[in-house]
Amino acid sequence: SRSIHASALIPIDFNSISTSFSKQIFFNKYFQRTNILYYIVLFNKYLLNIYRETQIFYNQYANRIKTMLQLDDLDKKILELLQKNGRASHVEIARQLKVGHTRVRDRILRMEEAGVITGYRAVINPQVLGYGIHCAILVEVDQQHDFDTFVEDLMAMDEVVEVVNLTGEYDVIIRIWTHDLAHLRDVLYNKISTLPAHVRTLSNMVLDHRQKHLGI
Repeated sequence: SRSIHASALIPIDFNSISTSFSKQIFFNKYFQRTNILYYIVLFNKYLLNIYRETQIFYNQYANRIKTMLQLDDLDKKILELLQKNGRASHVEIARQLKVGHTRVRDRILRMEEAGVITGYRAVINPQVLGYGIHCAILVEVDQQHDFDTFVEDLMAMDEVVEVVNLTGEYDVIIRIWTHDLAHLRDVLYNKISTLPAHVRTLSNMVLDHRQKHLGI
């Protein structure tokens, strides 16, 4: 981008300025107008950056839609069964769906390679392990710091089980489990609040948490 030069903005006729006082008034008004134009240019550059970032996001999303795997009824039924029981074998799934087990195996492999199925994991009950406090924490993040580094620091904490990036007043919602209120206080004040990107938090105790599988 080109810088703004005073001579390019306002033609100056020094012969028309008779006294030093008049010159001072003139230059004050002149540079005031120059500063306004400067900030207008900065604001336009800011809007342009937002537009470019929006276009990049839209293009990435559009490409993702184009490459999305088309699922048929068999694929969807397989996914429903796997979401209920990730340990179900190919033979067991095939028996329930009344199709060949090699067909089920090939479908699962295809969905794994396409990124539809990203993994299999055990779902544990934190309360059985002594974690009695479930808390959802909203966090405002300082945009001057690297957001990915902030998330990595959060995910490195044993108590954190989920980090979600949000739009709106707060940037992140964090789900954590702690043993008791003293443990919760320690996480809030000695871990999360000490991160460089942290600005402020709003803590919410979770009274009940219900989760369902994605309907496909």
